[in-house]
Amino acid sequence: MSLLDWFFYEFLGMKIKNYDVFTINNLNLNMRKANFPEKLTEEILAQFNEMKNKMGEQQFRERFANLHFQIPDPYKNEVIVNEVYDNYGDWIERELVLLEKEINLSWEEQVADIANVNIHVRKTQLVLRHRIS
Repeated sequence: MSLLDWFFYEFLGMKIKNYDVFTINNLNLNMRKANFPEKLTEEILAQFNEMKNKMGEQQFRERFANLHFQIPDPYKNEVIVNEVYDNYGDWIERELVLLEKEINLSWEEQVADIANVNIHVRKTQLVLRHRIS
């Protein structure tokens, strides 16, 4: 998203009207650029493809475009998120350190809005919502 787009859509709160860039392919490319683990990338793409098939292409793109650092639907499920942490905990922990540096807040402060007692779920949801958005 360009700086001008960010200004209009994020800062001014205008609704995004062009959803063409919000595709599974672009998500794949961006996750690879962000060094997501290969297998996790495949799992996330499978989840998002399933969502797209249920919703339809246009509704999926609108939903994806308007995530705005919210937890994507499949990753609200504690069982799924626990599995992600079990399989990719080392990567999650490295990403938390990077997020703390990028945002200049501890991960605990960043997850204040995530109401879950399980520390691994909170950490994983933080990383996924931030990196996917």
